[in-house]
Amino acid sequence: MNMLRTTVYLAFCGLLLVGCSHQSVSPAPGMMSLTQFNARRLDNADLKKFMWDAGALHEGESLPAWWGFKSLYWAALYYNPSLAEARAQIEAAKAVEVTAGQSPNPTITLAPGRDTTTTPAAWLLDVGFSIPIETNGKRELRKAIALAQTLSAQSQLVSKAWDVRSAVLNSLLDYDIASETLKRTETLEKTQAAITAEYNERLSQGQLPTANASQAQISYQQSHLQLEQARTDLKQAEVKLAGAIGVPLTALEAVHIGDKVPPVNEALLLDKKLRRAALASHPLLVGALADYRAAHEALQLEVAKRVPDIDLGPGYEWNSVQGEKITLGITLILPIMNDNEGPIAEATAKRLQAARHFDTLQAAVINSIEQATILRHSARRELAAAKEIVDLQHTKQTRLESMIQRNQAGTLPLLYAESEVQTAQVSELVAKAKLLKASAALEDALRMPLFGPVIGTELLSLEHEGAN
Repeated sequence: MNMLRTTVYLAFCGLLLVGCSHQSVSPAPGMMSLTQFNARRLDNADLKKFMWDAGALHEGESLPAWWGFKSLYWAALYYNPSLAEARAQIEAAKAVEVTAGQSPNPTITLAPGRDTTTTPAAWLLDVGFSIPIETNGKRELRKAIALAQTLSAQSQLVSKAWDVRSAVLNSLLDYDIASETLKRTETLEKTQAAITAEYNERLSQGQLPTANASQAQISYQQSHLQLEQARTDLKQAEVKLAGAIGVPLTALEAVHIGDKVPPVNEALLLDKKLRRAALASHPLLVGALADYRAAHEALQLEVAKRVPDIDLGPGYEWNSVQGEKITLGITLILPIMNDNEGPIAEATAKRLQAARHFDTLQAAVINSIEQATILRHSARRELAAAKEIVDLQHTKQTRLESMIQRNQAGTLPLLYAESEVQTAQVSELVAKAKLLKASAALEDALRMPLFGPVIGTELLSLEHEGAN
């Protein structure tokens, strides 16, 4: 009877545990309203705390008065929703690790009854236990699969952070170039206006109009159109930068965008081991390699399943007339109809698929590095040629200034020389923009920081209430 009471008690406790266990239900995410998005600002107190926690600002330090690349990148890390999604994927992968490391629970079966074929009638209670025992290291293989999947999810987070960095960097480069282009174009338009005024002055003095006067008027109108286009380009670049950060345009208009993008680390580019190091640490390749490891361990798990698990099934039977009886049982799968060939074949194919995906991705990364390198070399040559033209135009301008001092030339040739210098400077700025954009493309292809330091991956795990 003691055995009976103990068994019934354990079974009752188990049912209570099952009935009382529950999970809290999180509310479903809602749509962000336009008002909520427009409320995002760069002087946000939560953003400041986020930067404090990450070490981007010292405790008690205020947000920067001038926002450059590093601080704008931190703001993008705070506001960008793709990073929060990637963190959630890591948490899900870690939860899979917990599941993979769990041992299967035993089960208990209660079967009360009454035997009326005997005299007197007998009360019956059958209690059956099932104790599963995994064999051949299957639990360790499941844990290895889960660990590889977590590494893959972490690599996805790092890759997302690089995507955010690339978007902010390219947008800020566009903004910088557009700002400088606007200044240069304003100067050029003023010079063209002065040339046109000089011709109008001559016409007012009775001189006949010339082809040069008409061309000067056309050049002025063209420079005015260039100025309007430069203003439009600057506004579009500002909108693009706000989008890369994840804030409305008004958030950027409320702060000062400072200087700006750090210079390219030329010494790093001369390192012959750079590409090898980039391929070894490239987050997409690290993630793809982790996926292959997960597929490999999954194959090993299917092979391990050829050794069947054991299911111990001791039982207890109580009969109110005949007394107690204890039984012992063991259950295992006999590999007669199949030896797990199908799942092994599937896992083998998936491992091959993961290997081919890694090879394809590695070739694509190498190709993107090669293309960015070629574009950068070409842009360097273009910039050098543009600088030579600027130098030649400066030399011409200096000679004319000397002639004017000796009263051997009028002011109009000097104005033309100034406009030619300014036109050459605009072309030089275009070539400089090509070089900077090519350098940004090379950084993105390498996934190594050419423009200043990169934020450490450990900082990307920072949680924040965010950005709604």
